[in-house]
Amino acid sequence: MKAVFLKGEPEALRALARRHPYPYQLYEDGAGALLVVFAAGPDLIEEAEARGARVRILLEEACARKSTSSP
Repeated sequence: MKAVFLKGEPEALRALARRHPYPYQLYEDGAGALLVVFAAGPDLIEEAEARGARVRILLEEACARKSTSSP
């Protein structure tokens, strides 16, 4: 799964997240906000970059390991 991290002004990030159908979490502090969007498409990323948000994209890789102690 792809997770997109956006840093910027709280109100701008909140408005951006609400315009798109992707699940998100918004974290705020006195210095700004961090928006984490899951499975975001290129439309959200392009809009965020155009509005000056700092964008980082991380890809999650799932790993299933068989336990040696499990039956």
